[in-house]
Order: sequence, then C-alpha cells, then structure tokens
Amino acid sequence: MNLFNTDWKNYVGKGEKVSLMKEIPNKISLIFSLLHSLGLSACVILGYLFGLRKSNYETILIIIGLLLTIIIFIICFIYQYLRFKSMKYVITNKGILEIKGVFVKSYKFVPFVKITDTRLHRNILDLIFGTGSIDVSTAGGTRMVNGNSQPYEIRFLHVNDFMKVHELIKKSIK
Repeated sequence: MNLFNTDWKNYVGKGEKVSLMKEIPNKISLIFSLLHSLGLSACVILGYLFGLRKSNYETILIIIGLLLTIIIFIICFIYQYLRFKSMKYVITNKGILEIKGVFVKSYKFVPFVKITDTRLHRNILDLIFGTGSIDVSTAGGTRMVNGNSQPYEIRFLHVNDFMKVHELIKKSIK
C-alpha cells in the first residue's frame, strides 16, 4: 500500500474541471524538513555539550545521548519529509481541494464562492529559491495550527510558480 496514494479524483465532483494539481514537495520543502529537524537536534546536542563532565561514566552517557539525538534527527527529518510529500492541492473550476496527512489523510474542499481573500507569504528561503506560500481565507473561517488560530482556510506551501497559482485563484473568485 502506498502511503501517498491520495486518490484526489474521487473528491472532485462530477462536471468539475481541474485547472491545476499541485504536489509538494519541492526543493525548499526538503530544506524546511532539514531545518525543522536540525533545530530540535541542535537544542538537544547543546544541552549535552554544556553538561559535559570529565568522568568516564558521564562521557559515555553523553555519547549515548548524542547517538539518540542523531536517531531523533533522522526520525524527525523523515516525518517532515513525509508530511510535505503527502500534501496535494487541486484547483477546479468550483473550488480548491487540499489533501494532507502522513498516517491519517485529511481532505478539505473550499468552494470559490466562500473565498474572500488570498495573501502571498514569502520568507527568506522562499526568496532564495523563488518560491512562495499562498493563504486562502474565507468569511469568518479560521484554522487551528499547533494550538494557534490562523486566519486562513488553506495554505499552499512553498509553491514554485506561486504567482501563477495566486492569479488563478484570484481570477476564479471574481
């Protein structure tokens, strides 16, 4: 069984025409996966190094801790990569379908009639790699992300041709 087989065609209604199907990851997604994993690992490694003592027992514990940190880094990197790899966005003539999830798939459809605003977002890595993210907002719609309320329903992450996708969405909501 393929973890990434998100058969999005089953979620597109009859008579709907697909304008764009976008899959993540791209190069920047892999870099974000690496940075997320490195951040966690760096904090743990620095904690071990600042606790460094001279006895053999403590040195062995630190080495074991560093090995565990490397294992945690690898697991975090793989999870982040799978998270980005599982993301798909489908734009039809009626709305936007978002598919995501590593082990539990989530499908969300937002019709164009409910979309009130779109917003481009670019961080430093987006600028370097020529990518961007697009926030799609609906009236009164918010989304909970990591316990925080976000003012968008769908976010296209690190899209290579973000201006084209943004213009397609803007043209469709008029």
